Amino acid sequence: MLFKCLPTGAQIPGRFPGPVHARGKWFTVDIHCHVLTPKAAEMVAGDADTTRHPREVYANERTREVNRQQAERNRIQFTSIENRLADMDRMGIDIQAISPSPNQTYYAADPDLGIATARVVNDNLAEIVGRHPDRFTALGTVPFQAPSPSSTGCTNHWVSAASRSPPMSPGRTFRPSAFAGSSPGSRNSAC
Repeated sequence: MLFKCLPTGAQIPGRFPGPVHARGKWFTVDIHCHVLTPKAAEMVAGDADTTRHPREVYANERTREVNRQQAERNRIQFTSIENRLADMDRMGIDIQAISPSPNQTYYAADPDLGIATARVVNDNLAEIVGRHPDRFTALGTVPFQAPSPSSTGCTNHWVSAASRSPPMSPGRTFRPSAFAGSSPGSRNSAC
């Protein structure tokens, strides 16, 4: 069956939110949950090179429209922690591992902007985890265009779990050695 976009706020029959699943019977961890950080989006607004994402560039017009409608319809789940907690309770989710929205890794940004947006995104994730440590853990982002913790001044920047690796970083090669000394899970991880 082809998925069709419903109006904003409409429930999908037979799917989420579905029946309430009480927490406590099983310990349930949702490990793939994105968070949108509006402040970071504002920092790159109008910069087409930075905000261009492969799924938009290589999609046809109909797919772009479906993605736009889906993003609009789901925005509250990506930005409201109160709604997210209510949804988690409804679905019986004990903990979510949250990470940046895929469009908010900003690997094509210039190094200074990449560092700044990574800090804003990671600060948002850390703040969410700090307010609700029993419900969230986080995976942050790393500015791959400026990976050296010593050159970025990020050696004391807190990331609770690990960093995302880029789905595509045009013109860049991922080198794990660039992140030596910034092990995932440490409080001294790179931005």
